Amino acid sequence: MKYRKNEAKEYARTALKGVWTALPYHFTADDKLDEKATAASLEHCISKLDIEGHYCSGNVAEFWSMTNEERMRAHEINVETAKGRVPLIAGCHHQNPYEVVKLANHAEAIGIDFVIILTPYMAAKSDDGVFEFYRFIAERVNIGIVLFNIPSLYYPITEHLAARLAKIPNICAFKQGGPAPSARPARPASTRLTALTPGPNAYQYQTRPKLPTSPAIASRATGCAPLISSLRAMPRSARSSAT
Repeated sequence: MKYRKNEAKEYARTALKGVWTALPYHFTADDKLDEKATAASLEHCISKLDIEGHYCSGNVAEFWSMTNEERMRAHEINVETAKGRVPLIAGCHHQNPYEVVKLANHAEAIGIDFVIILTPYMAAKSDDGVFEFYRFIAERVNIGIVLFNIPSLYYPITEHLAARLAKIPNICAFKQGGPAPSARPARPASTRLTALTPGPNAYQYQTRPKLPTSPAIASRATGCAPLISSLRAMPRSARSSAT
């Protein structure tokens, strides 16, 4: 890893900047991960679109429809393709914290820079429940953790809860989901967390040509605010392989 566990916040402030992509994965006609096409999509974004980072296995990749083994192999493909040219975040979202730990430790082992973890989808209905979920995971991994808050769908990470979570050494950044969130995100100045926030045009999609199957889409932010773009994908059953 490029930093020690207690250096995650400092590293996040230098690495989490600029325009990032999030991409759907490709699958073959027999519903297997299409490794060649998945690599080609990321290569196009790095070499042609000059992205500054990539978020693997996010909502647009429909991580919930994939096995852990598929997700881990997809992360390996992203590392093999990026070759250190841009930093990577791996989506390690899972309801079961032991599975999150497994995904996160694999991401660290293969050279991914950060992991991002959604709040629990079920059962966690209090600040303490969400805090304990992240604390349990953070104690078992060294890699920097990005909090992912979608308050319109899951129990919200309020500014107060974010301040508590920010005291955990390797929790280093905060992504606020949705163009019109129902809860205000934490302020980086008060939490020391790097904010991954979309600019005013983050939900206006720019389709780029010459990509196999799925268009390469990157949102552009103004100013210095870091961005992870939110993209839309077809249902897995409707996906087709790149040629």
